[in-house]
Amino acid sequence: MKLFSRISFGSIFLLLFCFLLVNPVQALEYTGFGGRPAFPRDDNPRTNSIFVHTITPGQVIDEGVRVINNTGDRKTFRVYGADFIPSSGGGFACKQFVEDRVSVGSWLNLEANEVTLDAGTNQFVPFTIEIPENVGVGEHNGCILAEEKTEKTDDQAGLVLSFRT
Repeated sequence: MKLFSRISFGSIFLLLFCFLLVNPVQALEYTGFGGRPAFPRDDNPRTNSIFVHTITPGQVIDEGVRVINNTGDRKTFRVYGADFIPSSGGGFACKQFVEDRVSVGSWLNLEANEVTLDAGTNQFVPFTIEIPENVGVGEHNGCILAEEKTEKTDDQAGLVLSFRT
């Protein structure tokens, strides 16, 4: 019985150890593409992966996103802001590129809407967040997306898929 409890404890400890070592952004770090806030703040560790601001109506904030291409290929990416769509369970999804921007997506003004990156490189894209004077009180969520730009040609049959992060 003692051997079984030692093995169980050892297995649980090993699993916990492995989970603590796993970095949740490994796909981006090793073989993916995406973006990160360019100016994370020391006072809020969440700003390493998301933008967090307390802004008053009429205020303009200078920001930046670092678009990263850790794939093995040269790629062109659309970079854009989008509104969010609430989903079940308290989460949200980002609207598509072709959908209207009426909230946070319209408050984001990116200096570049497209970047071409060689394999394993990244580029800083400055942007501003301009809050309207008549914005309502409360939390407002939105998205900044990097989407691989793919073009369908006339001689191509089938679907053209876009991946975004």
